[in-house]
Amino acid sequence: MPCIFMFIVLDAFSAKTAFLFLDKLQQRIVFVSKNPEIGIASCKKINVRSVILQPHNKIYYRLQGNKVYFLTIIDMRRDIAKDPF
Repeated sequence: MPCIFMFIVLDAFSAKTAFLFLDKLQQRIVFVSKNPEIGIASCKKINVRSVILQPHNKIYYRLQGNKVYFLTIIDMRRDIAKDPF
C-alpha cells in the first residue's frame, strides 16, 4: 500500500485495526483483480462496479477493457443519496 494511504489509515484507527483494514483491502483488491465481473454494477455510471469491503465500507472500481481501476472506498453509514456511483 502507498505510504500516504497507510498514514491516513493509521491516523484514523488504532495500529491493529488499521493493519486489519489494510489486509482486508489488499485481499479484496487481489480478488477483484482476478474476478472483475464479481461486483454489483452501478446504476449511475457505466462500467463501474462495487464490492463490500467491510459491513460499512464499499469499494468502487471501473472496468476498462482488461484493466481494473479502483476509484474509491465509501463509508456506507453516510448519506447514501450523495453517493456518486
